[in-house]
Amino acid sequence: MPSENGKIGIGMTGQRKCAWILFVGVQMFLAAQASAQAVPLPDLPQARANNHVVSLTLNAVNENGRDAIAFEGVTVAPVIRPSPGDTGWRIHDGQLLA
Repeated sequence: MPSENGKIGIGMTGQRKCAWILFVGVQMFLAAQASAQAVPLPDLPQARANNHVVSLTLNAVNENGRDAIAFEGVTVAPVIRPSPGDTGWRIHDGQLLA
């Protein structure tokens, strides 16, 4: 409970106490971030447009007993990068084309 001079607890006003708690919290957050190790992510496969058409081939595969879709031999979904003005998409299943 505040005393007559408006101070709470050990001589700090409520606003100053909040600022102190925020300052300590930010310092703890920054210390935790500094000790974290950054691991770079691998580059994802990409499909880009050629003559304003994005064309990519997906293959149905069975990897480790699980059905999956592969792009360029990797079972990671590709990043499809169309450009402004690209009008068409062609996605092939390489297993089904004759």
